[in-house]
Amino acid sequence: IEQQQNIIHTAQFPDATKYEEDINNLYFDSFGSANRSIPYGPSSVALDFSFPNSQNLYGLPLHTTSYTLEETINDEPYRLFNSDVYGYPLDSKGAIYGAIPYVLSRSEKDYVEMLWLNGADTWIDIRNDPHKNAHWISEAGTIEFFLFAASTPDAIIFKLHVIIGRAPIPVYAMLGYHQSRYSYNDEKDVREVDEGFDSRQIPYESIWLDIDHTVERKYFTWDKSKYPDPLALQELYKNKSRFVVTIVDPHLSDDKGYFVYSQALQRTDISLFVLNKDKDTYHGKCWPGSSVYIDYLNSQAREFWIDLIVNYPDTSDNHFIWNDMNEPSVFESIEMTMPKDCLYFL
Repeated sequence: IEQQQNIIHTAQFPDATKYEEDINNLYFDSFGSANRSIPYGPSSVALDFSFPNSQNLYGLPLHTTSYTLEETINDEPYRLFNSDVYGYPLDSKGAIYGAIPYVLSRSEKDYVEMLWLNGADTWIDIRNDPHKNAHWISEAGTIEFFLFAASTPDAIIFKLHVIIGRAPIPVYAMLGYHQSRYSYNDEKDVREVDEGFDSRQIPYESIWLDIDHTVERKYFTWDKSKYPDPLALQELYKNKSRFVVTIVDPHLSDDKGYFVYSQALQRTDISLFVLNKDKDTYHGKCWPGSSVYIDYLNSQAREFWIDLIVNYPDTSDNHFIWNDMNEPSVFESIEMTMPKDCLYFL
């Protein structure tokens, strides 16, 4: 019977196999020679916004093109999708590190702004005829947006921050010049740079230490062969009213001998890491090699992270943290970031 059904099925629908393949392909997209899973397949949400009397549209950071949003009718649309893009092209509307779904319209008499509250991969087409128009399309999620109008720039920005919150007042020293390079060889190198600023009477506020100050690029550690006395270094800077800043990234080495990973594994009640589509811990490659990624949507993971910062080894009140690679960055993967079907705590 099964063979007969197959014969009938094939006879009646000669392209059935191809049709099934085409349907399955809608749940994948290609990037170069690689394919990746799209959890919601061909679904999307979209909406057009028109701005009559608008002279210019601004916003949609972060892109390497003009500050004024350009018409995209003969070009690629603006894309919002965080990605660690090394050597990104200029004059491009492609996605890079930041993705802020915000547009500001300026007319002769007033200002209008909109916030598209959707974190999925998003594309925006800009049209100028007959008036300024922004067409938004996101591959998943729901339609949620905010519109504001005001007569002055400060008033319109104030309304935006009522929704998204206000930035905290930065530490005074953060407003000065900060010295950073990739990378310093060791503490001796750092001290020589510091002395070079002093000898040339160049003021600066802090020194930023990149990944090479750590043990095998494992964060919250100091390579004592290069930095034998981190507290003494911080004291030296404190005496000059300067600060020491060290890098901490959200990817962690999955070496079980690494104290941070080992502590996280002790939590058997809940995973503190991002999961793959099969609900196992997601492992990707980044600076330490094979790595796991903290799931910041999980309040317990956030508490775990806070505890690491509070108890950062060999640090003082003259130490600050540089939080980097938040795209999140994943080496040797499509678009240098996580698969779209990774799972997070909800």
